[in-house]
Amino acid sequence: MKATRAKRASQTKIQSRPKLGLAFSLCIAGVGALYVGVLVATARAIGYSRDESFYFDAARRHANWYRVLFEHHASATTQAVVDSHFGINHEHPPLMKTLFGLSYDYLFKQTHWLSYEGLSYRFPAMVIGGVCIALVAFWGARSHSRTAGIVAA
Repeated sequence: MKATRAKRASQTKIQSRPKLGLAFSLCIAGVGALYVGVLVATARAIGYSRDESFYFDAARRHANWYRVLFEHHASATTQAVVDSHFGINHEHPPLMKTLFGLSYDYLFKQTHWLSYEGLSYRFPAMVIGGVCIALVAFWGARSHSRTAGIVAA
């Protein structure tokens, strides 16, 4: 009897979550995109921290490893080549530095979608910030209400 009540209560809670709808979802995605847009528009005025240039160099090396991987697959996975590209900043996880380097390589150097070098390195973090804002808004809206989601964002 007690287990049946608990099961009904959990089903009711799941069913009572607010439906977000397409318009609200697009609004929240727009808030995340607006955040990224504001960061991109104001990024030139922000200086560089003391250690940021070190991360930019690590980012370039990480991106260069992918070029080696596609051009010379056999040698790219040797310990010496991996260490030469990833060893400079081994104490931090490589995902963000790799994204920074790939953004620099493709969005700045090759396609010229981003207007200057510093922005190309910072752009992946800006996008992740916008995605996080949208995720928090969706989470708040699904957990409590649309108002809670918007305020959380």
